[in-house]
Amino acid sequence: MSWHQAERRRWFWLASILASGVVLAVVIRQWAWSFAPGIPSESDEVVIRYMAWGVPQQIEIEREVIAAFNDKMKREGQRVRVELCLTPSSGYSYKLTLMLASGTAPDVMRVDHYQFPSLASRHYFKPLDDLIAADSDFKIDDFHAVVLKEGRCGGKLYGLNVLFGGVICYYNRDLFARAGLEDPHELFKRGQWTWAEFDKACKVLTQVDRQGRPVQYGFAMPMGNWPWMWAIFVWRYGGDLLSEDRARCVMDSPEAIAGMKKFHEIRWKYSPTPNDTYTGGYTFDGGKVAMEFTFVGMMPKFRDNIRDFRWDCVPTPRNEDGSQWCLVKGNQLAMSAACAHPRQAWEWMKFLTSEETEMRLYGDRLRRGVPTRKALLTRGDYLHAGRMPFNTDTFPYLLVHARELPIDATWPMWSATAQNSVDTLLQERDVDVEKLMKTAAAAATE
Repeated sequence: MSWHQAERRRWFWLASILASGVVLAVVIRQWAWSFAPGIPSESDEVVIRYMAWGVPQQIEIEREVIAAFNDKMKREGQRVRVELCLTPSSGYSYKLTLMLASGTAPDVMRVDHYQFPSLASRHYFKPLDDLIAADSDFKIDDFHAVVLKEGRCGGKLYGLNVLFGGVICYYNRDLFARAGLEDPHELFKRGQWTWAEFDKACKVLTQVDRQGRPVQYGFAMPMGNWPWMWAIFVWRYGGDLLSEDRARCVMDSPEAIAGMKKFHEIRWKYSPTPNDTYTGGYTFDGGKVAMEFTFVGMMPKFRDNIRDFRWDCVPTPRNEDGSQWCLVKGNQLAMSAACAHPRQAWEWMKFLTSEETEMRLYGDRLRRGVPTRKALLTRGDYLHAGRMPFNTDTFPYLLVHARELPIDATWPMWSATAQNSVDTLLQERDVDVEKLMKTAAAAATE
């Protein structure tokens, strides 16, 4: 190959690279503009882009809510329209963080509370305090104090709580009745749904056949990174995840170690093994697991999947001394700090957290969460149940006895570090729990 041929080839490749770069830049810019906040159309209509994730049943209702809001704007002569930007839940947090960092975030977005404090501390969201102060129609006292607390950061309110809920105990009524055990809700109403009763049910309802093969399990221990499950068992024995000032992980305390030992025992004695879980034969909605702790938001799934047995819900057990706490967590509805039309975006946020919308999402039609408005929690139409679950007194009880996870800007980092040790408890039967918890506490504190 001659020098001239080589030089022409180099220029050809350089031109190709530059051309590719230009194309890529255009694609990125167009992609970013597609999410840019509040872009007016040619008719000067303000378009508020709303980003969310969720189960199909919930998204169907949210589309209805968006249509109702857009119709309301038309009736009032306001040229405002909301557009839904959907992202799969598996990649939602990553994409949202990328868009916020690049200045291409939508006007209004739902943010998982696990990430919310760390994102709010970077000033990605617009404080809502001035908008609320200027709006005589919006009453902040209508909302429960617990749900407002999650939306605050540095003394300012950056988010309104949506898809709020808590961890409850789902149980298979038929399996309890078949085993001769009293219904957990009946025990709950008498103040006798305790950890001792829970342990008894786990043992009785875990059954094997003559060959020692599992027939059913008493409890489903979730696999994966679920710090809320550690918290439940640590709190059961009076321990905690972090110190009061949140400066260090205290999962190495005697109380926390006792809780994680019980966590490990139930996981290996009364819960499906990893192999059982992966084969899919032993799940709560499959009818072969008697109890599961998980969030209220799982109800649409259970309602759709369960056809062959009776089931219901009850709060997680109370301590033997009579004390009670219920783990609660929500997600925040936030406005981008770069939102070009905050007044119109605020109107949408108000509509999405109204009693009408909460009734659509959390009433008997869907049960996707727990209302954040105090008045709705006691309304008869909200508490009415035409189908399972019927124990709707469980939902307001969560807020009366609410206990929150120590989620702040450091949560994503330290909880992921501690998970490395907890994974061993989930995957290995023979482990030194105390040693693992000391390792977890030391690593998470560094």
